[in-house]
Amino acid sequence: MTVSLPPPLPANERERLQALRRYEVLDTLPEEAFDRIVRLAARMLRVPVAIINFVDEDRQWGKATHGTGSTEAPREHSFCAWTILSDEVMVVENAHEDPRFRDNPQVTGAPHIHLYAGAPLVTPGGYRLGSLCVVSPGPHEIREEDRTVLRELAAMVVDELEFRRARRDLEREVAVRERALRDLTENRAHTETLAVLLASLEVDLLPVEAARLTAEHVARQVGLDWVALASAGGNRVTARTVWHAPGVPDALLHTARQGVPLPGSLTGRTLERGAPLFVDESAQGPFADLGVRAAAALPLGRMGDVAHVYLAARLRPVGWSAADRQLLEAAASSVRVAFERAERAASFPG
Repeated sequence: MTVSLPPPLPANERERLQALRRYEVLDTLPEEAFDRIVRLAARMLRVPVAIINFVDEDRQWGKATHGTGSTEAPREHSFCAWTILSDEVMVVENAHEDPRFRDNPQVTGAPHIHLYAGAPLVTPGGYRLGSLCVVSPGPHEIREEDRTVLRELAAMVVDELEFRRARRDLEREVAVRERALRDLTENRAHTETLAVLLASLEVDLLPVEAARLTAEHVARQVGLDWVALASAGGNRVTARTVWHAPGVPDALLHTARQGVPLPGSLTGRTLERGAPLFVDESAQGPFADLGVRAAAALPLGRMGDVAHVYLAARLRPVGWSAADRQLLEAAASSVRVAFERAERAASFPG
């Protein structure tokens, strides 16, 4: 059994690991920018193997390699875990004679390291994330100019990491700004739609007319595919379609018109609650079988023995936002007022 001396931890190990995660390099997908650097390092230092290694909590792993395969190894067997203890280039001229490495499995076995030279990858914040190193299975002289080349190439690796981090930060900032702009535009459109719905309260409309008017204003803003007035009497509920988008299945319109049993239906559940019901994923029930993926039901009150509910549906699995719910509740309020006027007119004819 071989035994190697375990490398000590850097003084700033916790912060170093946090910095490593911020650079988002914890993957082993090949990337040409890093592959190019290890090829150049091997050529300029006249060695068969060059590697960009990162060191995390308990292992080293290669982001880019030239002349070898995977370099993943436990941290206690890692040459690079020693390199990150200093800002200087670390050179091990003969690993077989170095007490830190002479029993290391990477020395006694493949890749049979004899020479190791590594420059730490030092970030602008002073964190050493790993190293750019070169390896030879036999004796090889590392001159002072070779150390300089390693340092400069290691700096190029860090420059690439910085560039990628800055680009990701910029992309995220742009995404946040674009989202804020969309939200602002959406909120303005919602406000304008709310104003139209409030104005409709002043117009004396029949319930169906009020439902159709609100649907026309709300559907595009909220992304609806179907709006209907449901009527529940006895143990059955029917729904009168007041608006629908092109492409809505005829079977949905037909089923709504023919009706479904009230118990367990969306309308039935809403009437039991006595409050609006928003379903983000309609996974079961007759309407789900007809393609409805998100549904909303808002109680409108009763006329005689018949209870009425405002129904809205999407054929896409998109949940209801707070703004969507606000607009639908405003639309239902407009229709509710129309029902109340109609009921008063029926109670006091002429």
